[in-house]
Amino acid sequence: MRLRTTSLIAVTTIIFLFGCKKSDSVAAVDSCQLAGTRAQAYSDAIVAYSKAQTPANCTAVKTTANAYLDAAAGCTTVTQAQITAARASVNDLKC
Repeated sequence: MRLRTTSLIAVTTIIFLFGCKKSDSVAAVDSCQLAGTRAQAYSDAIVAYSKAQTPANCTAVKTTANAYLDAAAGCTTVTQAQITAARASVNDLKC
């Protein structure tokens, strides 16, 4: 179950990461750039968790995922429904 949830979260990350495009809004561009930075931290946390499924690594995945989603929420190419679905996946991860 953890591997399935981790895989779902990883796929969601990829969708959001490549979904952020430049827009006319400076705030949206900044948010997408921040999402890209936070996506790397999230990816690193997923790799660490896949190597050692400890409570600390699980918590790191959830923390970095939420930080990433906070930034991605400001991207104009991401809908609120996508953010909500991704947050539900993160919340389903049991540490």
